[in-house]
Amino acid sequence: MAIDYSNLGAIYHDQGNLGQAEEYINKALAIDLRLFGEHHSTVATNYNNLGLIYKKQGNLDKAAVYINKALAIDLKLFGENHHTVVRDYNNLGQIYQDQGNLEKAAKYFKKTLEIALKLFNENHPIVTMLVNKLKTISQGGAKKFYD
Repeated sequence: MAIDYSNLGAIYHDQGNLGQAEEYINKALAIDLRLFGEHHSTVATNYNNLGLIYKKQGNLDKAAVYINKALAIDLKLFGENHHTVVRDYNNLGQIYQDQGNLEKAAKYFKKTLEIALKLFNENHPIVTMLVNKLKTISQGGAKKFYD
């Protein structure tokens, strides 16, 4: 049932219905917490998804709280060199960029790039995206480079 709620939340998120997305992701999270406890990959995914919803709503502080929860779980489960950690660090970098904290954003994008280069080759789209984000920041780039 949790996966169904999570999928519905993702659909609502993609449609821009963020209230419904939040409702269904929270339902999935509640079930996953009951079944698996705090330290499980699906719980981290739900926290990440809630963070993205809050980011899209413009609630960047709350988004950072949830992405950090996802990151803590993913680091504990997988260690630093894992694609979900790349996702989490990138999302945090984006939140800080959206807040105008370019120094902190660059820190997270650099960390993301270091890990991505270990996991993927230098021609991978994620690596290219991160290099472009760092170039934009170093050039005093746009506050909202990548939505």
